[in-house]
Amino acid sequence: MTKRQIGLYLIIVAASSVSGCKVIERARQFRIPFEIPNGIERRITEQKTIEISCENEDIKTYEKDGWKIIDTKESEVTCTWKTKRSKPGCNLKSDKGCRITVPDKKGIKKEYILERQTINPKK
Repeated sequence: MTKRQIGLYLIIVAASSVSGCKVIERARQFRIPFEIPNGIERRITEQKTIEISCENEDIKTYEKDGWKIIDTKESEVTCTWKTKRSKPGCNLKSDKGCRITVPDKKGIKKEYILERQTINPKK
């Protein structure tokens, strides 16, 4: 580099460092408020999946809270189990190999996909 190029480089570095700080300070002072203007609604859509097996819970509690049912799926499940003898004549109390667990009562498992919208929720 020539002396002229080095001098020009030093002038550019000095000028940018002096004016650069002021530019950064001005950028920090300039803030754009993020508020929702009056008259504009902000809607948030929530989705939830719940499962209710063997009628242990009621879907109406969710509907009271504003949830709407989008989709349902049903399947058969075992609600209760019982212990039986694996072969006739064995003793359930003393022989552990004698016990087997088998389904007792069957029921229906319902899977609900719920959705609700909230308008202008609080932050």
